[in-house]
Amino acid sequence: MPSDVTQQTVLAWDYSRLAADYGKRAPYHPRLIAEAMRLAEIREPARAVDLGAGTGRVSLALAAHGWQVDAVEPCREMRDLGIRATADRAVRWHPTTGEETGLAAGRYGIACFGSSLNVMDRAAALSEARRLVGAGGSVLCAYNHRCLDDPLQREIQAAIEGLLGRYEGGARRGDSAAAIVAGGHFGQVRSARLEFVHSYANEEFVGGFRAHATLRRQAGDRIDSVLAAIRDIVAGLARVEVPFHTVLSVGRAL
Repeated sequence: MPSDVTQQTVLAWDYSRLAADYGKRAPYHPRLIAEAMRLAEIREPARAVDLGAGTGRVSLALAAHGWQVDAVEPCREMRDLGIRATADRAVRWHPTTGEETGLAAGRYGIACFGSSLNVMDRAAALSEARRLVGAGGSVLCAYNHRCLDDPLQREIQAAIEGLLGRYEGGARRGDSAAAIVAGGHFGQVRSARLEFVHSYANEEFVGGFRAHATLRRQAGDRIDSVLAAIRDIVAGLARVEVPFHTVLSVGRAL
């Protein structure tokens, strides 16, 4: 049985209502896994575990690079989408949590958190990652960040803050390398920042914010007003071109 802390974390970050729109959020940079392997000095793919696998984006990328993947995702709605997306790939799904996976110790070359460490009990999740990879294994933590110095994104950010009074990016905008080191299980952390531009259809861009868990938690019952404001800002654009950074940090097991 999951611990009380794990159950509370899952409930606090309920993705069941976000799953339908989650595919509208930007993908990671296509070089995410290749760059993670370079930073971790991993020459050959082996077995990986994707913790908080969501709809399977990191799992798909790992599988495309030859990894055998165990994907861990507690939210049924997200997991069902991931199972469909990875049906023809070497990915097995598990309905457990990143803090308590129930998987065998020391079996994996790398444990991955793709936009997920911030929604878990960080200490417990990093401890579990260390148990899973064993000696010589690695951990990857990755997030996508909109480039907020872009004029359009500045305008959107100002609109959000104007409606909410204050809006914080939360732990996903924090220092992932420091978070990994603070866990006490991984060291020799190396980081990279991969720039790209994602092109959205107008309403698809708005839909991506509908699936933005950090925004929804802070907006509460004002989320429809926030989405309407974003829709108004991009209304005259045929396509919305958004600059992103995929920010990743990789650590080695201590």
